[in-house]
Amino acid sequence: MNNFQIIKQIDFLENIDELAFSTIAGMFKEVNLPKGAVLFEENQVGDCFYILKSGKISLTKRVNLEEDTTGEIIFFKPYDYFGELALLDEEPRSGTATVVEDASLLKIEKDDFLTVCKVYPYVLFKIVKTMSGRLRETNQRYIGMWNELIKEKKLAAIGAATSKIVHDIKTPITIIILTAELIERLFQDSSPYTQKIVKQVKVVDEMIKEVLEFSRGRKSDLDISEVDLNEFFAELLEQMNPLAEIKNIELTLKNYVQQKVFFDLIKIHHTIFNIFKNGMEAIDSEKGRIEINAEIAEGRLHISLFNDGPPIPQEFLAKLFEPFATFGKKTGTGLGLAICLKTIKDHNGDLTVRNLPEGGVQFDIYLPVKP
Repeated sequence: MNNFQIIKQIDFLENIDELAFSTIAGMFKEVNLPKGAVLFEENQVGDCFYILKSGKISLTKRVNLEEDTTGEIIFFKPYDYFGELALLDEEPRSGTATVVEDASLLKIEKDDFLTVCKVYPYVLFKIVKTMSGRLRETNQRYIGMWNELIKEKKLAAIGAATSKIVHDIKTPITIIILTAELIERLFQDSSPYTQKIVKQVKVVDEMIKEVLEFSRGRKSDLDISEVDLNEFFAELLEQMNPLAEIKNIELTLKNYVQQKVFFDLIKIHHTIFNIFKNGMEAIDSEKGRIEINAEIAEGRLHISLFNDGPPIPQEFLAKLFEPFATFGKKTGTGLGLAICLKTIKDHNGDLTVRNLPEGGVQFDIYLPVKP
């Protein structure tokens, strides 16, 4: 496509007679820029209107003045045009345009551009209409950037607080474990109870470390071991049953896997228990039902957790595992399911959720059978 054809397809130059179009097209000049070149910077005075002939250009905007953080607003592709806003309102450029791939552009100087707008009011009307749509799109992108920045700040704050907690909690955890071991030596019959104390203290320690790892974006240090699922689920039920009884929830568990499997016992225990608690809190009836099933499916360990609570709205279903997303809970940080997903992904597995046609919600965990 030659320069005249590219200029002619610009929407605000439609219905312009041939003589006028030839005059306008003659005002454009072609420029070529290499990858990495900056076409214009944020807050710079606008002096040209551009049409991208080939290559790619990214428009970014600073969203954090203190840390000089930027976010991408628009990605321009061939035949897109930009730069008209700063020429019309005479305000500084709203973002920085950087060449991502070697680019060829057609540009018209500010004075020529404004002359076209004055001589042909129809052109100005179409430009304003185009700008209105582009501003709406930009606003949505900018809101998205701010939301992501807020999430990052929240996670950073949680990470800092968790680091302090991890440091401060080491001493009391050590004392509790040593005291339990001392009681076990003094009273040999106390072993079943002291072992429970030690195990639960280690679970608390692991939960705090999980939050710290998640806030820092680090992959978990997994302690993979051989697991007997019958014993694993027996311990889970011992922890789940009292909670289910309090809320009058019928809890059933079926394990069809008799072979040994491999995963981080504490982390997967915590993941399943967390999903169980979420399901329990989502059930708003006087008598609810939760079912847990385990099987080998397509060479992977499949653990499903079903609850007969209300369906999750479709618009929320896609972001259920995002940080700070909560649904159907009066309290919570919104990090539980996000951490669960990270744990499963760190195991090279998958975690999904779906509303069942017959009613209820099901979470599906898929894990490798072998390490």
